[in-house]
Amino acid sequence: MILDATAPHTRVDNFVIDDYLDKIDVRGLGIYLVMKRHYNWLTGQCTPSYKRLAQLCNLSRRTVIRYVKRLKEAGLIDPQMRFTDEGQTSNQYNFYQPKRPRKPAAKPAQMDTTEHMGKTPGDTRVTPPVTAVSPDQVDLNKKEKKENTKTMPEKTEKAEKPVIKGMTEKQQACPHPYAEVVRLFDGTTICNHCYGQLNFLPDTEAA
Repeated sequence: MILDATAPHTRVDNFVIDDYLDKIDVRGLGIYLVMKRHYNWLTGQCTPSYKRLAQLCNLSRRTVIRYVKRLKEAGLIDPQMRFTDEGQTSNQYNFYQPKRPRKPAAKPAQMDTTEHMGKTPGDTRVTPPVTAVSPDQVDLNKKEKKENTKTMPEKTEKAEKPVIKGMTEKQQACPHPYAEVVRLFDGTTICNHCYGQLNFLPDTEAA
């Protein structure tokens, strides 16, 4: 069955059932519903008599009066007595919505400041997160680097120059690494840094 939202209906707020049903009882809720059934949403008039409420709820008039008082004590209605030339007539029922304690708003998720650090409004670029390093970690990194430096073998700046047969003392005393010395196809040895080609003729020709 599909409910027709446009059909005539009586509106009752959920809080009346959720928060006040244990105070007004099911009978009080029924009387409250019948009262709302007589409420004029345009003028605010709501004047059902005790007799009318008792007939629709199938309760005695005394029971209706007792539950009307309970509804008033709960703060859901405010019955105002009305009088005519003939005397007192049915009450005017005003409906109230008591203040309910608000639930604390959920705390927003904590924003990662490293993700938005250095950004301006409208900037969509991704900023790499900044990792904070404690002072103890900095000292530990320095100590580890120092120990690694001690254990690493020292690099030899100059490659060991092999002794080649036929090299002169001048050639052997050359301060430059052997990689800088060129040996030509005819046996001539040349160091472009400090010697000329004539000084590097093979021993056989120099003799």
